Parts: sequence; structure tokens; C-alpha cells
Amino acid sequence: MWGAPQGELLQLLGTTLVPRFGPWTVGRVGDYLIQVRPFDELGRMGTAAAMLHTVTLADAVASSARGMVYLYQRTETGSAPALPTTTTTYTFATGVASGMNNGWTQTLPASGGAYRWMTTALVQGSGDTAAIAAGAWAPAALLAQDGTPGSATVAVRLYQWAGATPGNPSGGSTWDWDTAAHSAYTGGAGWLVGVDPNPGTAGIGLWIAEKLVTAPVGTPSSSVSWSLRRL
Repeated sequence: MWGAPQGELLQLLGTTLVPRFGPWTVGRVGDYLIQVRPFDELGRMGTAAAMLHTVTLADAVASSARGMVYLYQRTETGSAPALPTTTTTYTFATGVASGMNNGWTQTLPASGGAYRWMTTALVQGSGDTAAIAAGAWAPAALLAQDGTPGSATVAVRLYQWAGATPGNPSGGSTWDWDTAAHSAYTGGAGWLVGVDPNPGTAGIGLWIAEKLVTAPVGTPSSSVSWSLRRL
């Protein structure tokens, strides 16, 4: 079977060994001269038949776009959140989905809980937008879960030069985890957060009071209580 727009060189559209031929396709709308050229088993051409056929937009099959839509949500618990129950509208040109409910968004929230969830739906349509029915969403899948923050421990010390066992430190002080600085001791009794130079007095020694302080990683500072200590 041969065909071409009216006035152009005929092009071979396809061949067949049965009396019926189809379907056939062309590149654009317009008036097409269609010619059927029969051949016998020896390759001899019989009488050709021709017709004029007008191809319109109604004959064309509308193109279809498709893609996968991803939605995200964070929760405080490990129970899967409810899927969207409304119809979602997807715009192919911008990739934006709108109309979904139950806390779902197209970007993963920066906060909102330790559990991160995702659901997906296949979208397909021939227009600018397509509708995603509530039942089209896949079961919510757990993407990630925050772990328990680790902890840090430091030995905080007070110092004192004395010739005999000094009195116990008391009160409190502050340890800054970001700067590793010990400050604001309130107990007095000769104890200091830093080591003074050796005063050079015979018979005295440097005494150290130590307290272990533990806090979750990321804690800005910790208060140190000197009611318990080790000399």
C-alpha cells in the first residue's frame, strides 16, 4: 500500500499478504492519495486501485503523558499514616500535585517527627493535568527513622593548692560542650576551675576534685553539681 499527500511522491506505507490491510499511519493531516498495488506470487503487479482520503485531527490518536508522583510525610510514631482520601490533581508542565490531604506533601518535611514515610502513584493523561484517585496511592512505606542521639562524657575538674586535704567543693559550675570550657564555679572554699601557678610554698601539693558529666550529643551546656565529687 502506497500513499502521500496530494501532489507529493507516493511512499510505501506497508505490505500484506492478506486482502485486508491496516492500520496505517501518516505524518500529518491533509488530503492523501492512497494507492493499492496488488502483486501475484510471481511478483507481477496487477491493476492498481487508488482513492483520495482526507486525514483530519479526529483520526489522530492523542498523545499521552505519564509519570510517577511521590508524596512524603513525617510522624511521631511508627504507625503508617493514612493515605490521601481526596482526588489529587497533577500538572504535567510543572510537576506539581495539589488537593491531597492527610498531611502529605511533595517534599519531605524538615521537621515533624522521627519517622519519614513515602507513597507513590502512577499518573497518566493526554491533557495538561490528570486526576489521581484516592485509591491509586501505594501503601505508605517507611523511608527512614531517626536514631537515638548518642551521648558524650567528660571529666570536669576543680583545682586547689593545699598542704593538707582541703574541704570538699560544693555548689555548682557550668561545662560548655561547644567550647570545652569549664566556668562559673560557685562553691568557693579555695577551689578553682583552672590551675594557678605553683605558689612555691614548701609542703603544699595540688589537689584535684573531679566529676564525670554525661549529656546527649548536641547539648549546648551542662550544669555540674559538686555535692558528689572525687578527690
